[in-house]
This record gives sequence, C-alpha cells and structure tokens, in this order.
Amino acid sequence: MGTAAAAAAAAGEGARSPSPAAVSLGLGVAVVSSLVNGSTFVLQKKGIVRAKRRGTSYLTDIVWWAGTIAMAVGQIGNFLAYTAVPTVLVTPLGALGVPFGSILASYLLKEKLNILGKLGCLLSCAGSVVLIIHSPKSESVTTQAELEEKLTNPVFVGYLCIVLLMLLLLIFWIAPAHGPTNIMVYISICSLLGSFTVPSTKGIGLAAQDIFHNNPSSQRALCLCLVLLAVLGCSIIVQFRVISCLLSANVLENALLHLMKASPRAKQ
Repeated sequence: MGTAAAAAAAAGEGARSPSPAAVSLGLGVAVVSSLVNGSTFVLQKKGIVRAKRRGTSYLTDIVWWAGTIAMAVGQIGNFLAYTAVPTVLVTPLGALGVPFGSILASYLLKEKLNILGKLGCLLSCAGSVVLIIHSPKSESVTTQAELEEKLTNPVFVGYLCIVLLMLLLLIFWIAPAHGPTNIMVYISICSLLGSFTVPSTKGIGLAAQDIFHNNPSSQRALCLCLVLLAVLGCSIIVQFRVISCLLSANVLENALLHLMKASPRAKQ
C-alpha cells in the first residue's frame, strides 16, 4: 500500500513538473509568439493608414491582412506554449512585444517614443522578469477533473460574473461616450477579455488530452472543449473588433488632443 501510494505520488509529481526540454521549447515558442504579436498592431495600423490614403477599406490592404495573419500565428504559438509550460511563465513574456512593437512602429509608422514611453517599456520587461523568477515551477491544474473543479469554484464563478458586468458596462455605456477620447477604455476591455482568453486556451489543451480516449470522461472532455472553444472564439472576436476600432479611429491622437485642450496652459 505504502509503495503504491509513493509511486502514485511520484507519478503525480512527474505529471505536474514538465521536463526541462519541454519548458525550454515552450518558452522559446512563447518568446517568438510575443514578438509576432507585438508586430500585429503596427502592421494593422500601417494597413489602415495606407487604405485611408487611397480612400479604400482597410480590408483590401495586404499589409493589414499581414498583421491579421501574424496575430493568428501568434495566438497559435501561445496556445502551443500554454500546453507545454505553466501559464504563469508564458503570460508575462507577452510584455516582450511592447518594446518590439515600439521599435517597429518607429520604422514603419515614423512614430517617436518619448522618455516616458521608453520607461514604460523598461518597466514592462522588468515586471515580466520578476514574475518569471518568482513563478511556481509546476502546474496547479493538470487534469480535466481538476480543471472542472476550478471552473465550478464559487470564487471563480463570482469573479467571472464581476468581469462580465464590467465588460457590459464598458462596451455598451462607457465606450460609446468616452472611448474616442480615452484610450484606457479600449485597453480595459481587451485586458478584461484576457480573463477568458488565457484560461480557455489552457483548458482546451487539458481537455483535448482526454477527448480521444475510450473512457467515460471523453464525452465530458469533448463538451468542455467545445464550450471553451466558444468562449475563446467570442473573446478573440470581440478583442479583434475593439483593436480594429482603436486603430482606425485614432483614439490616441484624439485623447492627446483632448488633454491638450483641457490643460490650464491651453485655456490661457
């Protein structure tokens, strides 16, 4: 009995702790995906600017489509990284796309980054390093049963309800009134949607492992995977729509103009 229990515990620890090769590969994929994701917004903005100059829709611009395809490739890379590496290691690496996107924007869009922008990029990378250093070395959820238990936890359900209420408030009330002059509205929407995107991506990877097994849990795994796919698809579509509105409406320029008009110096 004791030997069997010890063997089961050792097997559980082995399942929870990914191999060093898997961690290295997953981190490499996560880094590349972060750089690809950092280029998506720049390419999409470049395509929108080109389309406006020609007086056509950005849907007809090849650069915009290149940015969209890059976004899809980056998300696929994130999905692969989430299945191999703990989520807390993959997510902070997304900050690497911030300085890369800023550098790319300076070349393609001729946008100059001031000292505060450079400091923000530095702080983003520093925060990611701190999170990675102090992150746990193993997963807390490694099976479908554990995933279902976490998803039905009252605390998690309450958190999702709060996030949904905030999203509805931002999308239908705050964004129409303050979105064109306040970039934080759209950033908040995309950030809150990340509460669905990241867990859904990780959950799909866990549920997919049991779908093709001939056991009673395979049907439950299929249903769970379909639900998570629907949640992931909806969140990505909404984020994509919000980002397109953000880039095409020149929200940042409008926000800066609004601040300049509201400043005491401008009133004088």
